[in-house]
Amino acid sequence: MTELCELCEELPSEYTCRICGRLVCRLDYVLNEGICVVCKSALCEVCGRELSVAVCKMCGRLVCELCSVEDGPARICKLCISGR
Repeated sequence: MTELCELCEELPSEYTCRICGRLVCRLDYVLNEGICVVCKSALCEVCGRELSVAVCKMCGRLVCELCSVEDGPARICKLCISGR
């Protein structure tokens, strides 16, 4: 018996997300990136590879640890720091 998609819980799962490991259906999978739609929506907007950990306090982009620096309790993305 095929397991159901962990997101929609209706369609059979066909793929496994390479980031979180969720079993998802074709509608909840981004084929060219190998990830589920939840992970896609949480990716860093600077590098597009890592999951975000914060929002840049200057521009509002989702940023990962590698693409940002701590500024007190907040983070600033490397693009804002470099003036881009």
